[in-house]
Amino acid sequence: CGRRALLDYRQKHKDVAVLSERYSADEFTLLSKVEKAEKKNDKIRKEYNEFKTGIAEANAKRLSEQDAPVITGGIGGADMDLLRITAKKLSEITDAPVVISSPEAMSVLLTSAKGSPVKCGMIVRSLAAEGRGGGGDTQAQVVFNDTEHMREFAEKAAAEAAEVLKNEQDITN
Repeated sequence: CGRRALLDYRQKHKDVAVLSERYSADEFTLLSKVEKAEKKNDKIRKEYNEFKTGIAEANAKRLSEQDAPVITGGIGGADMDLLRITAKKLSEITDAPVVISSPEAMSVLLTSAKGSPVKCGMIVRSLAAEGRGGGGDTQAQVVFNDTEHMREFAEKAAAEAAEVLKNEQDITN
């Protein structure tokens, strides 16, 4: 019991020493320095998320100007989170299905409105032989190992979504 307590003390002392050096603080002011750094990080994280939302809004506005039954496009430098935020912003503008991609993330995101005949998960399961992914009726994503297969899938997925919409329109007419 005494040996474990000694080992525990040594480890904690070592951890405090490392943190004290990293935060330029002694053991008495360390906690306040860490709290100050956390507040600063929270502020930076909030600003980053606001910036990302602004980029997503600009992307959504640009993409929504398309005169097509399915909104398609690539967003350079985007991660999957930015694709999702952009798709959400697009859903506030239009009910059209969305097929957007990011060459850097080698990912494609598909979305459709609730109740749409376009079922994103089904499209992914039927077309994404070269990628890994899945999803449900209103959203699905696929990650690829190369951009060629990603672009090929995005084109086929958009064509498939447009075909589903056309068939639905033909049935209702």
